[in-house]
Amino acid sequence: MLAPEHVPDGERNLAAAASGPLGPYEVYAHSVDVPIDDSLALATSIFRPETAGAVPAVLIRTPYGKEFWRNDGIFWASHGYCLVLQDCRGTASYFDEADDGEATVKWIQGQDWFDGRLGLQGMSYMGFTAWATASKCRDDVDAISVSYYSSDRTSSWYPGGSFGLDMALAWSAMQDGGQDENDPDPDVTLGAPLASLDAYLHLPLIDADEVQTGKQIPIFRERLTHWGDDPHWKPLDFSHVLSEGCPPTLLFGGWYDYQRRYLWEDYQRLRRAGVHHRIVMGPWMHGGGWAEGNTEALRWFDTHVQKRHDAHHVPVSFYVTGSEDWREVAGWPDSDTESTRWYLAPNGVLAATASDGSLPTRYTYDPTDPTPSVGLASFDPERAMPCDNRALELRPDVVTFTSDAFGEPLTFFGPVSATLWVKSSTQSADFFVRVTDVHPDGASYNVIDALRRVEHDARLHSGEEPLKLEIDLGPCAHLFDTGHCLRVQISSGAFPFYVRNLGTGEDVATGTRVTAAEQTLSHDTRFPAHVTAVVASTET
Repeated sequence: MLAPEHVPDGERNLAAAASGPLGPYEVYAHSVDVPIDDSLALATSIFRPETAGAVPAVLIRTPYGKEFWRNDGIFWASHGYCLVLQDCRGTASYFDEADDGEATVKWIQGQDWFDGRLGLQGMSYMGFTAWATASKCRDDVDAISVSYYSSDRTSSWYPGGSFGLDMALAWSAMQDGGQDENDPDPDVTLGAPLASLDAYLHLPLIDADEVQTGKQIPIFRERLTHWGDDPHWKPLDFSHVLSEGCPPTLLFGGWYDYQRRYLWEDYQRLRRAGVHHRIVMGPWMHGGGWAEGNTEALRWFDTHVQKRHDAHHVPVSFYVTGSEDWREVAGWPDSDTESTRWYLAPNGVLAATASDGSLPTRYTYDPTDPTPSVGLASFDPERAMPCDNRALELRPDVVTFTSDAFGEPLTFFGPVSATLWVKSSTQSADFFVRVTDVHPDGASYNVIDALRRVEHDARLHSGEEPLKLEIDLGPCAHLFDTGHCLRVQISSGAFPFYVRNLGTGEDVATGTRVTAAEQTLSHDTRFPAHVTAVVASTET
């Protein structure tokens, strides 16, 4: 173990700029190898405040190389906590994180600088390691703060029954690039660029890793081989921790993050279980609002770990997109809250009522020219935030339905869903639904969306009656200003965010054949296709 070194003012200033305002304590840092079992010790950095006696600890475990998070170590120690920052045993060591986290907590409990109070914190994969640790020793934890990831590691990997190709391939390549068995301190470049178009389009898809990197990536192939709810992934589902007895939990995320829906599912679990909780949603993509997240976590831990004050934490704090307003409320509306419907009508109209005798809308989806993903969550900031969808909406494989301009502001505040009646000429088909905010100049900015894959259902491509689809678009808080319109956009893909549907029903990993799909949307009084949203009252 190296002797603790004082963190100089220059480094403190950098930490304050990156991680948030620092506290009054001087900070000392040193490194240690924490024994996990008889054959393994994990590289760990310890950041301690210059104060007499034992202090509470915050544990962060990362696969990205602990030096990347040094600013956070300085931040926490300056506020009177000992920050334990540890490298995971690998860059994709999912199945080891619960046991490794438990062993690290036991090690912390044996240190003379530890006063017995512990918080778990983490963003993205580190949030997963926090839940993994809590699954083994939640009775030893006083509070949890998780950003940008849900308690079920794999929920976001198979969105809507499809496959999150963009995230899977780009992230796997990024992680694998930092994996070196001879390097005990992994160096992973966060925010790595997207994979190449050749890799995304390659068939069979299971070999796309070799196209991208020149070698096989085990975690990418594991995701493709063990699909969706395969029991293989059950050990990575820690949602059971969010039950009675769970420590006070803070959730932090962004409206433009691919974890948006899954973080809210955790919020609902905490609320149903009666766990003391708070969720904060801001105008950010994955990993955004870093300093704001640390400030929220510090307030949370000061209350529930340090017991410094009995702060009042409003359960729900959120930014209203389309405005510049933050709101705080006691709870989020449930799906059975009274809501408003907008119906798909003839001539691309979005109406207050369904139209009698309306003819179906048809379009062709061609997987050799897949409908592109625009404004969807991504590692690339230019693709992760809202953007003008007009170019996308000119494509023949994208259909739109638009309301009249609003005479007064209208705010979505709650869950949003879509009900469609569909047919397809193929055995497998995707249906992508997006809500956009159409500005007076015609610009169409994406607000919320979701995709649903249908396969192994004969009603999709046979018989006369269309298949009814219920599509959950997740939570939304958005202001449609006076003079703006609501638009519903429907297509059959958003590539490469979602893997393209080949239309043949072949296995996603090994399929090589493609066929175009003739899609049919029914929308009349018999099949009243619509979008449903909770609209905020003026008192909300």
